[in-house]
Amino acid sequence: MLKIIKDKEFMDDPKNEEILENIVHTLTIFEDREMIKQRLAQYDSLFDEKVIKALTRRHYTGWGKLSAKLINGICDKQTGKTILDYLIDDGKINRNFMQLINDDGLSFKEIIQKAQVVGKTYDVKQVVQELPGSPAIKKGILQSVKLVDELVKVMGHAPESIVIEMARENQTTAKGKKNSQQRYKRIEDAIKNLAPGLDSTILKEHPTDNIQLQNDRLFLYYLQNGRDMYTGKPLEINQLSNYDIDHIIPQAFIKDDSLDNRVLTSSKENRGKSDNVPSLEVVEKMKAFWQQLLDSKLISERKFNNLTKAERGGLDELDKVGFIKRQLVETRQITKHVAQILDARFNKEVTEKNKKNRNVKIITLKSNMVSNFRKEFGLYKVREINDYHHAHDAYLNAVVAKAILKKYPKLEPEFVYGDYQKYDLKRYISKSKDPKEVEKATEKYFFYSNLLNFFKEEVHYADGTIVKRENIEYSKDTGEIAWNKEKDFATIKKVLSFPQVNIVKKTEEQTVGQNGGLFDNNIVSKEKVVDASKLIPIKSGLSPEKYGGYARPTIAYSVLVTYKQNNKIKNTMVGIPVLTKLEFERDPNLYLRNLGINNVSHVIKLVKHTVLEFKHKYGTYRRFIVSNQELKRANQIFVTTKQMKLISQYTTLDKNEHDSLLKNNQQLIQSIWNQFLEFMLATDLVNKKQYDELILTNNQTIEECRNIMNRVITTLSFTNINAGQKKIIFDDTLSLPIKRWQFTDSDKMVKKIIESTLIHQSITGLYETRIDLNKLGED
Repeated sequence: MLKIIKDKEFMDDPKNEEILENIVHTLTIFEDREMIKQRLAQYDSLFDEKVIKALTRRHYTGWGKLSAKLINGICDKQTGKTILDYLIDDGKINRNFMQLINDDGLSFKEIIQKAQVVGKTYDVKQVVQELPGSPAIKKGILQSVKLVDELVKVMGHAPESIVIEMARENQTTAKGKKNSQQRYKRIEDAIKNLAPGLDSTILKEHPTDNIQLQNDRLFLYYLQNGRDMYTGKPLEINQLSNYDIDHIIPQAFIKDDSLDNRVLTSSKENRGKSDNVPSLEVVEKMKAFWQQLLDSKLISERKFNNLTKAERGGLDELDKVGFIKRQLVETRQITKHVAQILDARFNKEVTEKNKKNRNVKIITLKSNMVSNFRKEFGLYKVREINDYHHAHDAYLNAVVAKAILKKYPKLEPEFVYGDYQKYDLKRYISKSKDPKEVEKATEKYFFYSNLLNFFKEEVHYADGTIVKRENIEYSKDTGEIAWNKEKDFATIKKVLSFPQVNIVKKTEEQTVGQNGGLFDNNIVSKEKVVDASKLIPIKSGLSPEKYGGYARPTIAYSVLVTYKQNNKIKNTMVGIPVLTKLEFERDPNLYLRNLGINNVSHVIKLVKHTVLEFKHKYGTYRRFIVSNQELKRANQIFVTTKQMKLISQYTTLDKNEHDSLLKNNQQLIQSIWNQFLEFMLATDLVNKKQYDELILTNNQTIEECRNIMNRVITTLSFTNINAGQKKIIFDDTLSLPIKRWQFTDSDKMVKKIIESTLIHQSITGLYETRIDLNKLGED
């Protein structure tokens, strides 16, 4: 904005903060330039016409996760300082946002809790609308609550508990954001802007690809520019399995397996004599190299700070205890809002002491709990295969939460929403100087670090001690069976192997199009169209026949219309633009008559992601309607737990470990590839000729198995319902065209659609209504 206003003194003046905030709000909320101009007219006396004109052309996107009132509107009662004041200057303590709002020594926690009372929750839409956050976040919250409501309806009663996985702020659910492609691009981009002194030929000398970079050792090798992170000595790319992956902040303090907390080194001993982070001697020797990696964006600021922590005295007790808190306490705003609404929705009874009677426990569990559970017990997950892992994670969260609270019922205040912790560990340690008191807190720390031990048959401790545990675990507090290892793990594996998982995509009308507009933003010249009168005017009063206009209006949804013409039943598809949606909904028949469609018998609304089911001789398959000209795949492939394990191992193991994996799984590899082909044939992604050419009937050599597995990994991105590619390119010699259902002629699309069954799904997929479109118009 400074580039437009060009008055730093004006922008730095606190008196003008409200004006600037209002301008930003206007430029974020509104798309229409005329509307923006009207709202900015109040500042005509402050800015000249040139500035106002430039501002009307500016549009901001994105929403903050936190409201201005929260950040800079509530004050600590004792100091009068806002959260923003503390974030700017908090002395030596230097607390972050989460620490400030959860510190019992400040007023913020109490103020927030009072403000978060939901009150009457029968109008959940209104409740969600009043929450801070973007429309996308509010949509997610509303969907979550609706989902729970329908499940309660199906069960016929309220649940005992609802478990919510509290994802970390830096996590994503969008297929790891196509992680493999990001990894290669990150290396490629870094090499283009490499700091002086680093090797810019590393990719030329050692070419790699997206599949190979799924191996963390190899990826770390490139991120470290081929050198040992602690010594700076070159690493041998063909010997990566002989090197150690070291956790910068040890796992004894925090279960952080992110790349920001791991390095590749020839030996963990290279970190130096330090019990927590790399030693000061190592930092002094390697800091310049780490700075080069940071400048090249090969490592993050967080990783650099962790590596150099010895300069600031290493990890102190407050750091260590802070790790526990971060592992247990939820952080993501959207999940906190869902927990808050569900708690108010199900728990309305209040005791005589004005305390909530929580009949339905809203349990909040950090995502790393199930992540660690999966790793510990070999429950493999490959996000790219399908969306089943979301349902599986939800199930595992419920299993783990229920078992923990059965084993340790006194931990309810730590996990149940609203039962706030009575024991603030961090504050307790910071106030106490008594070594015995610190020791008590340390014991609690180790307890939480080993919270999942009761699930194990054997517990291995750092000093070499191995403790065998009984098959059945009891709660010392209640005597109840908390976990039966043999029986419960068998149940888990059975559930995770079920081929049926309900996957429902939200159907929705389009409300805005390109860049939030009502039509394609490109102005079409009058000379480039047959009939310029059909263009949308650029402005009111400007004739399209003279000035041109907009050609493609944003379609809110389509309708399938069945009508009679010359005593014949006909079907057509009509796109309803956002501009004329209200006109259509007021009188559909009149709207259609104006388009020349008479004698209408059926009008079926087809919003985006409506499901159509087709049948052919190779199977049944589904498609989503994504526009009035395109259908998109809606099926997801199922793989067995054995197949999942093999795919996971192949993408994570080193190359030199592949041979034994391939040798021991030749038949399984063949079955995976054939299953992928059968899925693509059944769902009409490939034809029978393509299928016959690629199906495998003979045992393969190890090298052939390697090629097949590489094909499988490549195919993952195409079997996914969100994939839009037209061709699978396996290598220089083999590619496979994929059928895509796009129609330039709407009559051809209609002809295809009426062969299908239309399926209206409820939010859970447990209820559905089917309409055989082929029978429309029949008596």
